[in-house]
Amino acid sequence: MICFIQATGVRIGVMLQNISNLGVGIIIAFVYGWSLTLLILAFIPFMIIAGFLQTYLLTGFANRVNLSKNFSLDFLLNLFFRINKL
Repeated sequence: MICFIQATGVRIGVMLQNISNLGVGIIIAFVYGWSLTLLILAFIPFMIIAGFLQTYLLTGFANRVNLSKNFSLDFLLNLFFRINKL
């Protein structure tokens, strides 16, 4: 359950970051010219795909980190108990 909550937090944070970057980019484009705005609007689908890819990769890396932490903890505990038995 904790892994699910952590992964959801990462996903929400990345999505909010991407949405805010998109909003600021469109506002800046409207200030400087409509042609730049049309260019940004043409790239929105690519930005959405990149956002989902970034979210997928971040959650995958978070899961790998959790697995490696669990493995190293198990290794150290086994090592500690084996030393005490000697």
